[in-house]
Amino acid sequence: MEVIGFKENEKKNVNKKKLILSIFIILLIVTVLVVLSFYVADKGFREWVDINILKKEVEENGLVSIDFNSDIAGNVFAYDNYITILEDNKLNIYNSSGKPEQTIDMEISQPMFYSNNRFLLVAEKEKNKLYFIRGTSLMWEKETEGNISKMQVNENGYISIILTGTTYKSVIVVYDSEGKEMFKTYLSNTLAVDTSISKDNKYVAFAEVNTSGTLIQSNIKVISMEKAQTTPADSIIYTYQAQTDSLIIDINYQDKNNLLCMYNDRISTITNNENRDLVEFSTDDKQINFSTIEMDSDYAIVYEEPKGLFKADTCIDIVNIASENTSLYTMEGVAKELYTYGEVLAINLGSEVHFINNIGWLMKKYTSTQEIQRIVMSNNIAGIIYGNKVEILSL
Repeated sequence: MEVIGFKENEKKNVNKKKLILSIFIILLIVTVLVVLSFYVADKGFREWVDINILKKEVEENGLVSIDFNSDIAGNVFAYDNYITILEDNKLNIYNSSGKPEQTIDMEISQPMFYSNNRFLLVAEKEKNKLYFIRGTSLMWEKETEGNISKMQVNENGYISIILTGTTYKSVIVVYDSEGKEMFKTYLSNTLAVDTSISKDNKYVAFAEVNTSGTLIQSNIKVISMEKAQTTPADSIIYTYQAQTDSLIIDINYQDKNNLLCMYNDRISTITNNENRDLVEFSTDDKQINFSTIEMDSDYAIVYEEPKGLFKADTCIDIVNIASENTSLYTMEGVAKELYTYGEVLAINLGSEVHFINNIGWLMKKYTSTQEIQRIVMSNNIAGIIYGNKVEILSL
């Protein structure tokens, strides 16, 4: 009988422990949900948590830095998890800790860069050298039959470049990820200003400008990659002719093959061969300083909101294309520059930079005692560039 009683008491004690543990877990979950709801809904509480608990505010000289000669500040770039510095025909690749990872020989003195996650393109400005890097490895290099004025690589490593200095006004060349030329498109009467390859590798769009008439005419054309290799004459499957007072500036394929187009006066989208205007700058009463479509599924507009005679706040509207929801981020001061990569935006106020995500939440706030010269970044890393050094910030 004594043994049986002991077992019953032990069972009761175990049940009490389970009950206490269950209550603790429930209270913890409720607490987390309450704090999270306040974090989402209350901007002031979110800012306090960001600074005091999550420690999202960092200062100059508090980060790892890499020194370089002051005359090559423009040769610094960021991609994936790396910072690169081109000097003396060598591309030096550093990790997020500022440690050298790789050095690649390149016959380039004035570089152009373009990256998409782990892929990096490096070319000589207005010349014919082109290098393709995956991770930290040089996959291939080429000399093009013309001068490279612009280049782009999609998330699968497919590349499009625009060439000038030939018998044509522009030549568009498309390569696969192995460097094999897929096709060329020749423009005799128009100048290509930008290209973009869809995420499924099926289409390449290009923006062209015709300056031969009294008015500038901007057009957007979409090429079927398959038809361009089999029946080139039928490869252009869609053409959009913009109004004569609209100058095309940038195009970018986003998720679900939405092609965003930014003009000097508006942003539009082409989906399933239909054009739709998203926002018109000229009819907006906001003082717009910057805008970008270089995001994965959104576009953003940066504008000023006056706060007295000599003061203003900077506001960023981030609009999701699919849901049409707008996220707002506000900061004190006037923005001097806007940088975008994927779903990260960096707003430079001169000696202060705010890195925010596509739902308008602060990722990092960087403050400096001197003027910031330039910013380079990817989804994972940012480089804050001064005259002779770059500070590395993990995002």
